[in-house]
Amino acid sequence: MTLDASTWHSGAMDVAIERADREDIDLLVIRRLEFLRDVRGRLEAWEPEFIGATRRFTTVEFDAGRLHSWIARGDNGGCVGVVSLLLWARAPLPESTATCDAYVINMHVDAEHRGHGIGARLLDACRASRDELGIGRFRLQTTPDGRKLYESAGFVANPKVLEWTGD
Repeated sequence: MTLDASTWHSGAMDVAIERADREDIDLLVIRRLEFLRDVRGRLEAWEPEFIGATRRFTTVEFDAGRLHSWIARGDNGGCVGVVSLLLWARAPLPESTATCDAYVINMHVDAEHRGHGIGARLLDACRASRDELGIGRFRLQTTPDGRKLYESAGFVANPKVLEWTGD
């Protein structure tokens, strides 16, 4: 692997950040399931219906141009981390003519590679797509472990948003 602007040395290996394409959908599905397993502490296998729904969602949103993902690859080309943006339409505002907002989802770096800047580089790749994708705001939910990363990147809590879940 040759080092370029998107490749750097992290821990004991070189890491490259690349934009996912349609051929990466299966990888994105697997990484989503790994993310959920890690965050929710669920060790048993997922139900086939859930896996199928995750694959359908990923494929539909990717093909519609609403899902954009980045993959961190190590020396051997294997995935060591991933992050995705899910875009949704919004009306332009006088202070911002952006026509979509982005929800950061599935940020996940393999446990053995955490603490070496991979998550920060993945997040930088997302934010660098702002103009290209016409994004006004980035939003996310975070785990306690991820909070420091997002706050160091300038994310702040937004007390203006109310939510109803129907529960």
